[in-house]
Amino acid sequence: MFHGDTLDVHVSLAAVITPIALLALVLLILVIRKDKTLSPTETPWGKSNRLAAWIILSPLPIQALLFATGEPHGTTDEIAVVITILQSLLLPIIFIPKKTVGG
Repeated sequence: MFHGDTLDVHVSLAAVITPIALLALVLLILVIRKDKTLSPTETPWGKSNRLAAWIILSPLPIQALLFATGEPHGTTDEIAVVITILQSLLLPIIFIPKKTVGG
C-alpha cells in the first residue's frame, strides 16, 4: 500500500503496478518493432526546445524554497508537490522535435 502523506493519497500498489507494467511491456514491444523498420534520424534541437526547457524547469528554485521552508506536509509542501507533478508531466514536451523554417 502506498501512502502519500503530503496529498493524503492511499493506493494499493498491486492494483496500479500490474496494469501499468503490462501496458509498458506492450508499448515497449510495439516501439521496438516499429523502430526496426525506420531509418536512423537525429532529433533536431532548436530554440523552441531550449525555451520549453527553460519554462518547464524554471520553477526549480521556487520548489526548493517551498520544500525547505514551512511545515512538512503543510501548504508549502503541497504546492511544491503539485508543481513537481506538473513538471514531470510536461517534461517530455522539451524533447518533441520542432520543425525549423526552411528545413
